[in-house]
Amino acid sequence: MAGHSKWHNIKHQKAAADQKRGKLFNKLTRDIISAVRVGGSDLTANPRLVSAIDAAKAHSLPKAKIENALRTAASGKEETVTFEVTGPTGVGLIVELYGTDRKALTPDLRQVLNKYNGALGADGSVAWMFAKKGVVTIATTGEQAFTGDKDELAIDVEAEEVLLDDQDDDNSFKLLCDPGLLPALQQRLAERNVQPVDMSVDYLATAAPPELTEEQMENLRTLVQKIEDMDTLARVTCSFPL
Repeated sequence: MAGHSKWHNIKHQKAAADQKRGKLFNKLTRDIISAVRVGGSDLTANPRLVSAIDAAKAHSLPKAKIENALRTAASGKEETVTFEVTGPTGVGLIVELYGTDRKALTPDLRQVLNKYNGALGADGSVAWMFAKKGVVTIATTGEQAFTGDKDELAIDVEAEEVLLDDQDDDNSFKLLCDPGLLPALQQRLAERNVQPVDMSVDYLATAAPPELTEEQMENLRTLVQKIEDMDTLARVTCSFPL
């Protein structure tokens, strides 16, 4: 039993480490895209982009993911295809892959899903578990730090909600709005000399999460990690908090 317990603990620790790596990779990708949008793609004139790429390489972000992020940022829009995926016990996943050809992207994703207990769903099959929102990230430390009252700012710029970041990251907060109102929110922030560090349209989980056994949780983490390992991945959002 002691040997089984040790192996179980190792598996759990590895799953947690893999999930943390996936979140880090997504953040590094978003940092590259954001740096290009703010300062352009010329490395000699954009130190923020140099830092973002250096950080990505330091954390072993695959070269293909770096190139996809640069290509997406340079295009001026995120060219992605969105897939709705059902995971173990009905957990919903929104998977966004870089590219424009759904048929070309589907086989690689389907191969991962077939191997790790996932299934492609029809449009609307899991979308109801999420709300699509405009998300503005504002720093609370550094040169662009906002030091005022977050709730007052949200009311002042007509944001829907203030969303605090994970407990292990108190360096920023987010303002939520309807995706179509994102440019207007940006303008109102600019009028108040508040400079966001990132702006995006994200899927936020809204459905009550199901109860999962520890084994089901491990299966879900494995599925998400394998999706995150795909070179074409832009982002994966899960309806269950991992």
